[in-house]
Amino acid sequence: MTFDVIVLTQKMPDTVAVLDGLGAAGDELRVDLPDHDGVIQLCDDTGGTLLSVEAPILIQVPDEAERLLGERSAGLEPPLWRVEVRAAERDGADEIARRFAEALVQRLGGMVWDGGAGP
Repeated sequence: MTFDVIVLTQKMPDTVAVLDGLGAAGDELRVDLPDHDGVIQLCDDTGGTLLSVEAPILIQVPDEAERLLGERSAGLEPPLWRVEVRAAERDGADEIARRFAEALVQRLGGMVWDGGAGP
């Protein structure tokens, strides 16, 4: 099972923003670009995957964010970018996912959803 985090950003997550977010998640971790289209992985020093970050998806329909994520996203108006992050079931991977998500929001505006467990 994975721990999923969804990030809604108000600006498109470009390469620099994503790489900065991955760096904030843990500078001792390694970025991997597997053969899966649009997926970036963050790995530990043994090559084990800690989290996967999917390519951003543009949300243009009014109220779509609220429909997907509930009332917490009610104030965010399109265009928005949805980034899905999946943390492996390993000690500390969920916290790495949260740090990445918070770094993206800090840089691009928006919100983090992690099933209600996050800030």
